[in-house]
Amino acid sequence: MKRTATPTFVLSIPLVVKPGEDRILIGRMEAGRRLYNAILGEALRRHGLLKQSKDWQHTRTIADKKLRSDEFKRLSKEAGFTPAAIITFARTCKNEAGWKDRLGSNVTQRIAEQVFAAMQQYAFGKRGRPRFKGASRPLHSLEATTNAANIIWKPETGCIEFGDLTLPALLPSKTQDPYLHQALTNKTKYCRVLWRVVSGSRRWFVQLMQEGIAPAKHEQACGEIVGLDIGPSTVAVVGDNSASLVKFCDTVVQPWKETRRLQRAMDRSKRATNPHCFNANGTWKKGQKFT
Repeated sequence: MKRTATPTFVLSIPLVVKPGEDRILIGRMEAGRRLYNAILGEALRRHGLLKQSKDWQHTRTIADKKLRSDEFKRLSKEAGFTPAAIITFARTCKNEAGWKDRLGSNVTQRIAEQVFAAMQQYAFGKRGRPRFKGASRPLHSLEATTNAANIIWKPETGCIEFGDLTLPALLPSKTQDPYLHQALTNKTKYCRVLWRVVSGSRRWFVQLMQEGIAPAKHEQACGEIVGLDIGPSTVAVVGDNSASLVKFCDTVVQPWKETRRLQRAMDRSKRATNPHCFNANGTWKKGQKFT
């Protein structure tokens, strides 16, 4: 029975990853990349053979839409160009490669589903031919299908369990980020572990797919109502119990005296090096230009 679709929002949290754990995670990403390429190559081969078959060419000429659609489904199933067949091939590849400790069954299934979704877009003419992932286009994320296996979010400890790895999340306090803690109360559907390059270094994150609608995010915590009167250099704040007048950037000291002295020195230098531009009384000669 098909599951009922529910609203989903994404919650991104940075992870605390040690150098040894970073190497293990990169190894799993590399295994996922190679598996992705193997699945894509097989899917392209099956799709190519399917389109070259005489039965497929004959089915394209059928006028009845329902009959044509049913015939396409039958031919795709016979050729192994279905989600179930691609997932079975992916699990076989993973087991034969000895990656049981790197990629779980759910992660493998998700990679196969992503490949088949891209192939469907290509087969229907909605997108271009899917590309293989190489050194310049590495795999940046791995995800599971549920929060029950392979990649699991543990709300009681604030950690991610990715196989035999336990990666703590970098969680701010409830006062620092009330939105995050409120969003964590929702049910987690599944998790995605990904990496990005931040300031020249690799950083790891977990994306939690939370069930429901994202809570409202306030830039500032709610408090008492106050009145503000903002001027060019000061701001007045009035509340029920107190009032204050605060200067903008009161710790910044502007060097007005030094600036005026420098401007006068520059003006004297300009007049001394360009005497032809000024009259005897110091006024500017119209039409003259500095040299």
